Amino acid sequence: MGFSMEIQPPNRGIPERIREQVAHLDREGLVALYVGNYIEAIRLFEEQYELLFRTQDEENRPIHKGGSLHNRGLALFALGRADQAIYSILLAYVEDTLNVGYDLEDNADRAPAANVLRDVFYLNLRILREIKTVVAKIKASGQWNMARDPKPILKKIAKRLKFDINRLSEQCERGVPRVGTMILGLRLPPERRVFIGTNYDVNPGIIPLAKEGVIRCGYEPVIASEAGIPPNDPGIHDKSLMLLHTCRWAIIDVTHPGGQFIEVERARDYGVNLLLVRQALDPSHPPPVSAMVSTIGWPIRYYRDPRDLIPLVMGFLP
Repeated sequence: MGFSMEIQPPNRGIPERIREQVAHLDREGLVALYVGNYIEAIRLFEEQYELLFRTQDEENRPIHKGGSLHNRGLALFALGRADQAIYSILLAYVEDTLNVGYDLEDNADRAPAANVLRDVFYLNLRILREIKTVVAKIKASGQWNMARDPKPILKKIAKRLKFDINRLSEQCERGVPRVGTMILGLRLPPERRVFIGTNYDVNPGIIPLAKEGVIRCGYEPVIASEAGIPPNDPGIHDKSLMLLHTCRWAIIDVTHPGGQFIEVERARDYGVNLLLVRQALDPSHPPPVSAMVSTIGWPIRYYRDPRDLIPLVMGFLP
């Protein structure tokens, strides 16, 4: 048996007794993040982190806290607090390296924190390499079960590599990217992504409501207007269709005709499950819709109050 097989990992899973509370904080935090309530998102993810951190002493073992730190970092970045954001996501990366087997530290590079640090921030890769080296030594030394706080580990690495832990943006090879939601990448696989379409010029108000329903069902919203595509981009339709192609689900509002009709037409070709919605003052006597929409074969669900979109979405997604 190889040496790597002899080093047994500690149980870093979430205890059953707090799992429901952790899941609630995660869901509400993601809703706040995706609808742009970043201060509330930070509060919720910090509460989640503190719950997990506190429970470690009660259980006398480490608990994985990477999700809390990563999502907190996304909210901080959206507020333009880049140095704090990178710090929080780097701590998440430390947690990810602690969460994989000994001599398997490279597997942490497949997790969301690594993707954001490497491909969004272009963080100096020697920092990630050093984190993996230090964490591997912790595991080999028999201290894996006691590695419950990522902050001292990152502080040690900052001292060794001589960078300022409070000015991490200086370690970004291309400078700090512009603030944007989807620049941070897609977290979930295609079968858990939902494209949300509407006439963005006329009816953007439905987007946060549809997003809330999507998040509450455990899916990830994908919105063309948040993907860095300018409204006057000559290739906007091709890029929107590309985003649609990455999703298995779509919710498209056809209240006001516009470019979203192209996505309606192509959804079947892409194998996308589609929900069409339209606002109506009296849903029992709905107004007419475009012949292109009415003849394409997708059913249309009507809503009067935009808040009704949330239960419509939640009833659509399994």
